[in-house]
Amino acid sequence: MMNKLKTALTVIFGGSAAIVLMFLQSGVSLMGTIIHIVTILIAYRSSGALAAIITAFLPVLSQIYWIFKLWTTSGTFFTPFAIVCLIYAGIFLLPFIVVLIIAIAGEIFKQK
Repeated sequence: MMNKLKTALTVIFGGSAAIVLMFLQSGVSLMGTIIHIVTILIAYRSSGALAAIITAFLPVLSQIYWIFKLWTTSGTFFTPFAIVCLIYAGIFLLPFIVVLIIAIAGEIFKQK
C-alpha cells in the first residue's frame, strides 16, 4: 500500500514526496507508541496492574475501551485522550484515503 502511495506521490509531486511520506510514516509510528504508553498508564491508574497488562497486549481494543471508560467516568466524550486518539486515527487513515482517491482517479482517466 505504501509503495503505491510513494509511486503516486513521486509521479505527482516529484522525489520530495517520498521524503515527506517517510517522515509522515515515522511520525505516525511514534505517535502510536506514545498513545499506547499513555493508554497503559491510564489503565494502571484507573484499574491497577492487571488492567495495564491486558491493555499492553491489546492496543487498539484497549484504546477504544478506555475512551469509552473515560467517557462514562467524566461525562464528556471529547476528553483530551479521545481527541488525540481520533486525530491519530485520521492521520493513520489519511494515506489509505489518498491511495483510494488516486486509484479511483486513475480508473476514471483510464476509461477516457
